[in-house]
Amino acid sequence: MESVHQPTNASANRRTDPLLIVWRICIAFLIIVHLFPIRFGLLRLLMVAVMAAAWVLTPIAAKNKTGRIAWAASTAIMALLFFGPARPVDRAELRQQYVNGLRNYLGTRYIWGGENARGVDCSGLVRIGLIDADFRLGVTTLNPALVREGASLWWHDCSALALKQEYRQNTRAVMDVDSLNDADYARLLPGDICVTENGEHTLAFIGNKEWIEADPAIMKVHTITAPSKDIFFNREMRILRWRQLNSH
Repeated sequence: MESVHQPTNASANRRTDPLLIVWRICIAFLIIVHLFPIRFGLLRLLMVAVMAAAWVLTPIAAKNKTGRIAWAASTAIMALLFFGPARPVDRAELRQQYVNGLRNYLGTRYIWGGENARGVDCSGLVRIGLIDADFRLGVTTLNPALVREGASLWWHDCSALALKQEYRQNTRAVMDVDSLNDADYARLLPGDICVTENGEHTLAFIGNKEWIEADPAIMKVHTITAPSKDIFFNREMRILRWRQLNSH
């Protein structure tokens, strides 16, 4: 009678390796967090720590030499993409990527504190659109400056009120208007944002008098074209421009 195959000591040890177990826990955590739309300071810190731990432990999880070589090559590439020298930024292209990024969230449900495709709030929308644009254009054009900008925006969360107050000099005021219906659209550029006088809500301009917002009233991301009877189109607003998109 043939004997039942027994796992080798090496494979058994691999399954019970404490570091491998930790790696699997890290990966599971990152998957769960990815499905959770809300972001806050402590969670961001924990995400960074877990991502770093998972990456360091990846060579242990790799099953062969090829996997470890791929990990080493990926580490070198990411290091260059993040720490490499800055290159000139095509602001027009970044602006277009930003508008495209905002449009990608159309129909996304509104969740207070949300900041991804599973749920987003008003300030989360205008921020994540630019974060996406920074990372996408930074990688495709091999520009570490944009990758760093995206990482900084992601790390330094802020509210609509903070955007109005030019938090970390990421935005600058363009003009104050009595309402979006009466704004001088000749002075606006796609990618500009506006914030209510009390800092409770923000929208982003995407061109042709059209705005995009994560609206708490209808609980989703949608667009509105001026003139409109919408409540936010008949209130005092401050128009701001992202520093990255400012040509001056």
